[in-house]
Amino acid sequence: MKKRHALLLYVSLFMSLPAFASSDESWQTLVADLNRACLSEAGMTEVQTSKPVLFPDETGKVALLLKGRMAKVKQKVSLMCLYDKAKKKAYVSEYQW
Repeated sequence: MKKRHALLLYVSLFMSLPAFASSDESWQTLVADLNRACLSEAGMTEVQTSKPVLFPDETGKVALLLKGRMAKVKQKVSLMCLYDKAKKKAYVSEYQW
């Protein structure tokens, strides 16, 4: 009987905890902000983007890989964009394999 009461207590405590998962709307907003900032900073044309590369929350960063042509030189490049969620700022650098 005591075990049953303890189990009910644990279950009720667990069920009363708030959910900390992000909503679909907040993810859509993050992805839109990420794409906007990265594409603006990259200055590319004919661009293809990867799915967001997620890092642990404590880093505050999300990355995006970009492939396309540079607007001024028409050269094909591969870029990585690191987006700071707190500052809402994108940092872009070229990468090669």
